Amino acid sequence: MLLFLLPGLVLVSCEDDTDDLHPPVIHMIRTNMPEEGDIPIDDAGLGQTIVIVGDHFQTLQEVYINELMTEFLPTFVTRTHIVITIDDETPTIATDPDATNTIRLVNAAGETTRDFNILPPPPLVYSICKEFAQPGDSLTIEGLYFYFVEEIAFPGEIISTEFVSSADGRTIRVKVPEGITEAGTVEVITRAGSDNPLPLYRFNDREGMFCDFDDINTFAPGDGDPPEVVNEPDPVDGYYVKMQKFNIPAPMWWDGDNTLNLFFDVEEFNHEAADPSEFALKFEFNTAVSIKSGWFEMRIYEQGEEGYFYRFMPWNTPSNPEEYWNIGTRHDFYTDGWKTMIVPLNLFREKPENNPDGDTMTSVSELKDMNRFVMAFQNHMPPMAEPISELHLWFDNFRIVRISNQAE
Repeated sequence: MLLFLLPGLVLVSCEDDTDDLHPPVIHMIRTNMPEEGDIPIDDAGLGQTIVIVGDHFQTLQEVYINELMTEFLPTFVTRTHIVITIDDETPTIATDPDATNTIRLVNAAGETTRDFNILPPPPLVYSICKEFAQPGDSLTIEGLYFYFVEEIAFPGEIISTEFVSSADGRTIRVKVPEGITEAGTVEVITRAGSDNPLPLYRFNDREGMFCDFDDINTFAPGDGDPPEVVNEPDPVDGYYVKMQKFNIPAPMWWDGDNTLNLFFDVEEFNHEAADPSEFALKFEFNTAVSIKSGWFEMRIYEQGEEGYFYRFMPWNTPSNPEEYWNIGTRHDFYTDGWKTMIVPLNLFREKPENNPDGDTMTSVSELKDMNRFVMAFQNHMPPMAEPISELHLWFDNFRIVRISNQAE
């Protein structure tokens, strides 16, 4: 009797196993929060734990997220649920433009695939093109991970949804909304989160302004006629200074008509012993014509003293950034409209000989004793200099501001 029943038992057992062998089925993907158990999600970020809800998971063999085999613990798998954490190495569209944005399950009977977006890291804002862009202007934001962007937040929680992101996630062009009256950061908000903006770029912030050619228009005496102050065409926020000259030879040492002499007053910035690298000279710059030769010798000083120098030559990429005044790679520099320029104060140095390669200031408090700012265009010392057929540059809003993330 036992020998007679045994084949039958074996047969029944095999039939039961066969009934259990079905390809996996995914009904829903949700978070691992119990209170959100009935809420499906369509995306998740790197390192996030998710729950895959479905059926026939008891013979699960492999899980692929964006075609990366992802480890799972059998103790976190039941017939109807898989609890799994998205690996930090999972490809996203930020690292692989061909990322599938899928989850694929493989069990003993087959496989199934479901669309599911794997979000890149939260965005990082590296720069905004112009800090004083006006309502209706197109503002370019540069950074990383600008994917699945939902909105752009301006100071005062003014929101813009009129934007276009680049395919590589590195730039956004956004229309500046109406109603911005406060100063602050520009925040990119995506489905993966938002940036943690640093004060390197501040929107609509007039702190530290010592010349804006509108309310603060402080020309100091100098050689030659001062450059022309205009408010058209295309101002950034009112009047600005225009420097235009034709057929500049090489060498050209000094030209008073292309020299900006300003009074300099930053007494309100009495940051005792503050590191100069935490502060910067900022100004708006517009190359009406591209430039690839010459430089502006920027000088902050007390009248009768030498002070500190910086050689502004944006067309030059030096081989050694610490010796930025030496010529490296020359290229045509063009801003394509107004652009905010930033010069950290620790780049201003004494000038014992021709190059500003002396000591830097030890503390921002030294600015209390300085009362002049000069920006003189020069085009000398071939082969550093090349003849210039037209110099046509615009400047506005000179200011000294904090750029570090440290508390005041």
